[in-house]
This record gives sequence, structure tokens and C-alpha cells, in this order.
Amino acid sequence: LKFASGTPGGTFGVHVIDADGIAGGYSDLVQTSSGFAVAYLAITPAASVPGRPTSSVRVATSSGVPSGASDWNITDVQTAEIDCRAEYCPSGSVCTILGVCEMPSDACAECGSGEECVADGRCEENLEEGFVEDMPVALGLNAQLAVTSSGLGLVFYDRTMGNLWGSESSGGAWSEPFLI
Repeated sequence: LKFASGTPGGTFGVHVIDADGIAGGYSDLVQTSSGFAVAYLAITPAASVPGRPTSSVRVATSSGVPSGASDWNITDVQTAEIDCRAEYCPSGSVCTILGVCEMPSDACAECGSGEECVADGRCEENLEEGFVEDMPVALGLNAQLAVTSSGLGLVFYDRTMGNLWGSESSGGAWSEPFLI
């Protein structure tokens, strides 16, 4: 996720806000009385194998016009484990149809086409790199921010469960998300 600021017809300065995992999808930017706020989807690859990646709706806030990554305060408003996709698994591992990143093994006698032998000697169907979806099955899609009289309001979509969530920030702290 990057931020650019400048003047029309002039030069623009560009810097990274968040480079943790896959950050910045489905984002929304608002200007507040004290700076800027950006809400967005972030997907962090599985931290261990076997394991699942995590999906978060994050909000980055700044005071004034930010000039670098250190000018942003990043908060995970809500986080959940999601089913893997090949690009969300650590290097050398595979994404199984069960949604878990697993390490391949040679403990199986023979696996069928489209299957991979995994660490405990099971043959599992896997999702190949380039598996196509219209949008990620993740929490934090279509984040929308609004400036309110007491801070910020946020709504976002959880495609894993099909729910629309909301949260509010007052005094810099985000409330527990609520189902809309």
C-alpha cells in the first residue's frame, strides 16, 4: 500500500504505508481534521506449516501530511484465518483443497493427478498457482471509511462468512466490530 502527495502540475512524493504480506487491496482514503486515514485488506501468508494465512481489515492513520512509513499508525481492526491459496503459502509448501498450507513429503507410495503427498503421508488435492477467483475469500473487502463527529466510522465485507461488519474509532481506539 502506497501514499502519494504533491501539488497539481508539480511533483509528487510517494512512499510505502504497509508492505506486510499482501497489503492495500480494496482500500479507501479519507482526509480527517488531523491528517489522513486509509482502510484496506491485508493478507499475511501462513506463519507456519501446516497452517493458514490470515486476513485483516487494517486502518492506517497519520497526523498531518505523511512523508514516510514511520508517519503512519497501523491498526488491525479485525483479523481471521482464511483458506490458503498457493500465493499465501510459504515457499516450498503447497496449498491443499482443505485450505491449509502443507509441506510436501515423499512418504506416499503414489498420489493421483492434481494431488500432493503431504508431511503425514496423506495424498491431498492441491490448489495450483494461478487459481482464479473473482475476489479473495477474505475478511476486509470493500472497506469504506467516513469521518464522524467523534472520529471515524468503518464498514467492511467478510466474504468468508458473507457478512457486513462495522466499527468506530473514537480517541484513536477501534471498537469491537459489530455485525450490520
